[in-house]
Amino acid sequence: MSGTYQSWGFTDSPFKAIPLGANSRDENLLIGRDQEIQRLSTLLKKTDKWTVVDGEIGSGKTSLINVATYKIYREYLKAPSGTLLIPATRTIQIEEKTTTENFCRETYQIIAESIIAKQSELAKHLVNYKLDSFKKIENLLNSPTITSIGGTLGPVGISNNSIPNESPTFTEAGFNSLIQSWLDELFGESTTNKGGVVIIIDNLELLKTSKTIRDILENLRDKILNKTGIKWVLCGANGVIAATASTRLTGYLQKTLQVENIPVTKSDEILVSRIKAYHRDSAEAYLPFNPENFKTLHSILNKNLRDLLGKVDSYNEEIMDSSDENPKSEIEKDEKFSNWLSEDSKEAHELTQRYSTKKSWSILVSAKSTGSFASSEHERFGYTQQSNFSAAIRELARLGLIEITSDEDDNRRKNITLTSKAYYALYHHENSPRK
Repeated sequence: MSGTYQSWGFTDSPFKAIPLGANSRDENLLIGRDQEIQRLSTLLKKTDKWTVVDGEIGSGKTSLINVATYKIYREYLKAPSGTLLIPATRTIQIEEKTTTENFCRETYQIIAESIIAKQSELAKHLVNYKLDSFKKIENLLNSPTITSIGGTLGPVGISNNSIPNESPTFTEAGFNSLIQSWLDELFGESTTNKGGVVIIIDNLELLKTSKTIRDILENLRDKILNKTGIKWVLCGANGVIAATASTRLTGYLQKTLQVENIPVTKSDEILVSRIKAYHRDSAEAYLPFNPENFKTLHSILNKNLRDLLGKVDSYNEEIMDSSDENPKSEIEKDEKFSNWLSEDSKEAHELTQRYSTKKSWSILVSAKSTGSFASSEHERFGYTQQSNFSAAIRELARLGLIEITSDEDDNRRKNITLTSKAYYALYHHENSPRK
């Protein structure tokens, strides 16, 4: 579809539903986050404790962290006397099956990639450091792939047991130790800079229970999470991280930075920033909808930015694939968009109706005003038995209409929030003509 976007005057789709990166273009795409940027910057510079960021799924937490880190990094390049924070090239994610060894291996690979990626920009700073085997590690990471093979770390050819003789190889322990020596040299006790490589542990809510997260963090604490030169940011949703505090973790967790969805009043700025960032020079930019349509969809999806961008991109693709002439006037655009919105939300509504009972659907209708509720509130929704209410909740979760987060070790009490998918279906329910 990029070809059609180019014919519309863009270099690529302005509505990719992916986190913003740590770069100058994406910095300009972060709208309505000035206070959060300031607070997060303070937390990242303040101590070696783990920074904790929480907010609804799709609210832009990862984007916020990346841009905040980039701002601090850029400040250092201008005046190399502050805190050097190096943005990581990618985030890391923990699954229940993740082993300590795998997590450590991936962490040190990310650190090596991140430092090497910034070597030209940090040339004046890095010249003061030895950084042993820097070139060898750079060659290794530039190989097609990198993996662990029988205790060795190296590039992989056609088969997993074939490593070219001329390529550098390291034992896994040796690789990890070498990269940690870089961090000690750059950010250790003998230096004046107490920064580090900023690594995001993303999507912790996918682990579902606070106990699972707590057990994993406690296990990783002394192995990797308290190492010199790594600034950890724990990123999750629905308060799942805050509930992990234990005697072994209390001293490591900073106070949670709560990230709210971007308000609808910022819709115009979001749209303008994306048009500007992806607009081809000397080309006239065209979009098949108007700013008011964008704002309406932002509101319907409960201000979920990620799903807003995804929906807009889907609408644009439908226009691209249509044999009809693209709408030109504002009236034509509004009519075309309104028709699409009616049909698309109807499809979402019918799908939920097909696979849910009337009683479970009524939970969503009643919960919309607050957006969340506890699993113990069965009487509020007209259920006399907790077991029947729990069954309805599981049904809604399977359909992706709610997110469930357990907050206690026994998994009995759960926090439940409506997803943007639920709000979208509810929009049709509330706005479709009744027979």
